Amino acid sequence: MAAHHAHYPPGVRRVAVQGVHPFHPDTLVTPYMRTKLISPDLTVRRQRNLSPYHTSGGNFSLLRTDFGDVGGFDEGYTGYGLEDLDLALRIHARGVVIRYEPRAFGYNYQIDTLEGASRKMREMGEGAVYFWRRHRKSVRLGLFLEILPVMLPLKWLVYRTPPIMPLLRWIVPRAEKREWLLVLNECYKNLLQEAYYDGVFRALRAPRHTVQKAACREQAGAPPSNWQG
Repeated sequence: MAAHHAHYPPGVRRVAVQGVHPFHPDTLVTPYMRTKLISPDLTVRRQRNLSPYHTSGGNFSLLRTDFGDVGGFDEGYTGYGLEDLDLALRIHARGVVIRYEPRAFGYNYQIDTLEGASRKMREMGEGAVYFWRRHRKSVRLGLFLEILPVMLPLKWLVYRTPPIMPLLRWIVPRAEKREWLLVLNECYKNLLQEAYYDGVFRALRAPRHTVQKAACREQAGAPPSNWQG
């Protein structure tokens, strides 16, 4: 906490801080969790002016006043993920400078499974469509979320038609038995993408009234019902 607090001297405003939150070594107890070590994080992060696209709510702080100025978290995100990125984009648009602080360190102790992560990714896919519509179908955001309309036919071909995904599901238990982590890493990534696009395609068929309600709430300056001013 001290590493976060150091960025908030008396009188400071328009500042937020992103820390780091790797998985604790004790969580790497299954082949699925051990694949977390396969792909190193090579993201280049600016310390004094971090891109909001590089933020994560797992280890993030900001001032209460700045949180309230944008109405807090958007309650339109009903499943897993993206509400933190949405908040980061909105505070950044209001002039909040996000700082990257690697000394603000906190372990992630969650042990996930492929089934649990797939559920989360499905919910994130649904949230991605809401997010994109919420931000007026920004091309940059659509590219980041990989849901621009021109991209979706290929995604459908890869993730919604046989034989690719059934083959990967056949490989996974055999590779887990033999601890083939490189093979598993590729299988897991694609199976999670399959779940993500299952959520995307489901949300694209859903009504849009929730997006309109959220936009009206922000324009009126009203905070979410669960935010305490």
